[in-house]
Amino acid sequence: MSVVNYLCVIHQRLRSDPLVNWHEVMSVQRLQGSQQDAANEPIWPLSRTAPIAHTMVPVPGYPSKLVLFKMAASQFWQVRCWVHGKSYRRSTRSTSLHVAQESAKQLYESLLSQPRELLEIVQTVTWLQAAEHLLVHEKARVNRGEFSLGSWQVLRNRLIKTLNPLWGSRPLDRLGTRDVMELVHQLSQYLTPTTVHQHLVIVRKVLSLAKQMEWLSVVPEVPSIKVKGQSRGAFKFHEYWCLLREARRLVGQEHPTNQSELRLHMRLRQADTNMPVDLSWAIRLLVNGFMRPSDLKYLKHQYVQVVLSGARSYLRLTLPETKGHGTPIVTMSAAVHAYRHILSQRQNTSSPSDYLLLPHIIDRDHALKVLGVHFNWVLQNTGLKRSPTGTMRSLYSLRHSAITFRLLYGSGVDLLTLARNARTSVQMIERHYASTLQAEQNIAMLHSRRRGQ
Repeated sequence: MSVVNYLCVIHQRLRSDPLVNWHEVMSVQRLQGSQQDAANEPIWPLSRTAPIAHTMVPVPGYPSKLVLFKMAASQFWQVRCWVHGKSYRRSTRSTSLHVAQESAKQLYESLLSQPRELLEIVQTVTWLQAAEHLLVHEKARVNRGEFSLGSWQVLRNRLIKTLNPLWGSRPLDRLGTRDVMELVHQLSQYLTPTTVHQHLVIVRKVLSLAKQMEWLSVVPEVPSIKVKGQSRGAFKFHEYWCLLREARRLVGQEHPTNQSELRLHMRLRQADTNMPVDLSWAIRLLVNGFMRPSDLKYLKHQYVQVVLSGARSYLRLTLPETKGHGTPIVTMSAAVHAYRHILSQRQNTSSPSDYLLLPHIIDRDHALKVLGVHFNWVLQNTGLKRSPTGTMRSLYSLRHSAITFRLLYGSGVDLLTLARNARTSVQMIERHYASTLQAEQNIAMLHSRRRGQ
């Protein structure tokens, strides 16, 4: 179905819906700034009649279903309320919040005084309507910095691809636990338990929002899926050196995949098809710096400080906050050598605001993509794409290796200190990073004895 036909179908459905002015939640909003939309999907602008999220205010002393808000199409305050199972929306014809509140009270009380039989019969809210409302709600969270844009795009794509085609026209009050169980059975045939679980999270969000909007009196029970945590497969020490040597050997060589496939499937420009020297530096920084691969795209010289403390030297990385962690990261000494090598290759011409890796690429998401594609090339050449247990490896496996090496070769490493330095938690280290360790790998510590015994 073309975009035009899809919009026509949606328009006809929304015109027949007396519940809300659903033009305010037409599909998705325009993304902010120059950020790219996922999967080259069309970007549709938000209607001018959509409520502006930060202007929505309740009316003191009245139920929460009576709210005032502003929209781009009018300078006046608008009122929306839910009475006798139906949503009403009016303009207060006033720019004063106090006057608007009085108008809202009069409207609400007049609607309450009317017999229910005289009000128009409202159609039941469908899944599609609730899902579109959720997209608007979650996009407002993105604008407030409470939800990432990438997570919002994943939410939207899963709604459009899987859930909306299945339940789009289904009234919410006719959606039960049996329907959710059938969804789990269908998805389990071709998706991993983790992905099925993530779809159920979206289902819970839609149903919970419907309950808050009083479109549902009872939320059907959504089954839980047991998700088994899986490590990304750390490298052994000799494998790390094998990767580093191969990355250095391939510097300047063109990627073996043909140009059209790199451009269409991997989204690499022709200028980025040769192996960059930056990959070998990225490997050393990740293994010796405890960073996540996503930190590399934000790593600037102004965040790096070389610290000389007696016989020890290390980098202090004051990166922007990620995943709720903002403490500085202390690297191993090998990261200092890698950083000095970067400075020497750049001939000390870098400014504090320049990026360490691939500084010529303005789109930092694309820069990380370039590193990932070339790292997969190195993995294929070395035969290390899969771990001995069959786990697929990626750039993130280098972070696992950094933490695993400290657990294996560090003397009396404290888990709490290691977790804080790696911007994670002790529970995450025990569940994921240390899950591949075996007692025999640390036999010396296991057989150690206290002094004097």
